[in-house]
Amino acid sequence: MWGTRTASSSTTASRVITRSAERRSRGLDTELGTLLTVVVQPNHDAGPRNFTLLVPRAFGVTRQQPVTFGTLAIKTTTRGFIATPGVALTYDVLPLVGEAKDVILPL
Repeated sequence: MWGTRTASSSTTASRVITRSAERRSRGLDTELGTLLTVVVQPNHDAGPRNFTLLVPRAFGVTRQQPVTFGTLAIKTTTRGFIATPGVALTYDVLPLVGEAKDVILPL
């Protein structure tokens, strides 16, 4: 689902997503960084599962000097059509370590 491509300092994080995931994904630029959300498991009856990754803006990234950073992801599960008491969304917060690299991608 996710490619192994990394973003350079001059590109937006939303360009990191491979073409196979573009139809089920969306990006949102915020003060925290770019939030990339991908629908991991579309299921309207049981409730879809989403994966949201926070990608902070990176500065000073070169091919010789990548930048390592801490970030997080949030796995979100919705209830779907279940008619029992409870909350609409549940969240799992996952701490992650990322690396920004300046790379040349083939067309």
